[in-house]
Amino acid sequence: MSRKRYELRQTPDDQWGLYKSGADRASKKFETKEEGLEFSRGYVRAQGNSQLIVKKTDGTVQTEHTYDNDPFPPPG
Repeated sequence: MSRKRYELRQTPDDQWGLYKSGADRASKKFETKEEGLEFSRGYVRAQGNSQLIVKKTDGTVQTEHTYDNDPFPPPG
């Protein structure tokens, strides 16, 4: 089963948006990054086998949260 991926990143209008991987439009927007993070963690976790990638204002990855079947670290 493939993992659903979401990103929390800054929108062009300087808000924060939750994007499904590959989407050009945010599913939901937030005034602050903290509001977005609070909502997104619960929403993405409820999706089952999923991952939330949180980005900084410059677009680089700040942190990742993987829920349910996390293949890392590999067994062994």
